[in-house]
Amino acid sequence: MKFAKILSIVCTVLLVGVLVYGVIMMIGDFMGITTFNNQLLVVGIALVLLSDLVQKSKKSLSIILLIAGIILIFIG
Repeated sequence: MKFAKILSIVCTVLLVGVLVYGVIMMIGDFMGITTFNNQLLVVGIALVLLSDLVQKSKKSLSIILLIAGIILIFIG
């Protein structure tokens, strides 16, 4: 059980890191500094993390957000 909890925390930290990187790249793309074409990936990761936040209060909303996020990650 401890291993699963540690793995969950590590995965969450990695997802937040990718999300921050994606937002920075999207801002750079908006300003014309760089090009970034993975907007759906960033939105999908944001939905997956949001589903983790609302998991305890609303189970059905959490599942819907998780499925939508995973679909966007695969599309992106």
